[in-house]
This record gives sequence, C-alpha cells and structure tokens, in this order.
Amino acid sequence: GFPLDGGRVLRSVFWARKRNIVDATRLTSTIGQGVAFAIMALGGVVFVLGFWLSGIWLFLIGNFLRSASVASYEQLFVEKVLKGIPASAVARQDYVPVAPDMRLSQLADQEVLAGHGRCFPVMAGQELLGLITLSDLRKVPREEWPETTVFRAMTPFSQLRKAEINDDLPAVLVLMTSGDINQVPLVEGNLLVGLIHRADVIRYIQVRQEIGTGATTD
Repeated sequence: GFPLDGGRVLRSVFWARKRNIVDATRLTSTIGQGVAFAIMALGGVVFVLGFWLSGIWLFLIGNFLRSASVASYEQLFVEKVLKGIPASAVARQDYVPVAPDMRLSQLADQEVLAGHGRCFPVMAGQELLGLITLSDLRKVPREEWPETTVFRAMTPFSQLRKAEINDDLPAVLVLMTSGDINQVPLVEGNLLVGLIHRADVIRYIQVRQEIGTGATTD
C-alpha cells in the first residue's frame, strides 16, 4: 500500500510504462486506498469475532495508510503540477468593493442579503484598506450596525494574509491552510489585483486532475 515500500515499488512499475510520475502516483494511491480499506474491513471482522484489541489496531492502521496515501498524492500533485502556475490564474475580478464610510446595516441590506458575496474589499480608489467578511459583521452587535462603519469593523490591510502578484498556487494553498481562511486578496503593493477563494482553488485542482497533468519528470 502506497506510500509504504511495496507501494513505491508498484509506482515505479507504473511510471516505467508512461514516464508520468503524477499519473503513476495517482494510480498507486488509489490502489493504496483500496488496500487500506481492506485492512479496515479486516479489522472490523476481527473485532466482531471477539478480538477487539486487534480489530481496533488493524482499523487504525488501515485508516492511517488511507490518509497517508491521499496526502502523498496531493503533495506530489502540488509540487509537480501547480508549481509555477500564477495565483492570478484563479483570482476573481468580479468582487464588489465597498466604501470605508458605509454603515454595516447598509452592507448587510444592500450587499450581503442581495447575494453579492460574503467577503468585500474595502477600497479607497484603487487602494485596498482591508476586508470585511460575515465573520467581521457578526462580531459587532446588531443594534450597533446603523452607527458602525465598515472601516471600523473590517480586518485592516496590515493584518490580512495576502498573496503577492508573483506568488504561485502552492504558496496560496499554504497561506490558506495555515490560516484556515477561505479567501485572500491578491495584491501588488497596496493595490488590489483580485480575490482568491478557496473553492476556486479546489475547483482548479480538480479540473487539472480530470484533464490530465502532463508531468513526466521523476
């Protein structure tokens, strides 16, 4: 089961056929997950037969192997396929900017409830001052919304996790996963280039996996 030694030997066999390391790893990872599920099923049977400690142990081993197999393929995919693809490839330009003096009640009624999004850049001309999200909105008591400006409630530019114009997609993924955030602004200095949403990054990865990788390096 990949990524154990036997799985790596099997991957080398698949790689020798087409010289595509990513596709070989994907196939081996799929087989490794099958092996993992078989081990987990065996653990369930052993548990039912009364050897509960051995059953639990086998189930945990299978679950660990499954997770390791998936993670190994995803890591290689990012390293081989996404490296060098600019963050701008998934950045949206259809964001809705809001003025810093807009009241939170206006933001909720005119933008959030109107379905214009859940994250809004606070702009002064072309300069990004910060981001206002639903989480920021919920931090302010509702009765204070009519008097509170977006500028007071937003996450300021200095505290934002930002992607730079020269960053690639792996760097954006690290930024999002390390901070557990769903969107990051793509900036050039203080100027907003676009907004990158986690769902768009995931969708891009899925499409690349479906259409093939073309990676032939070892």
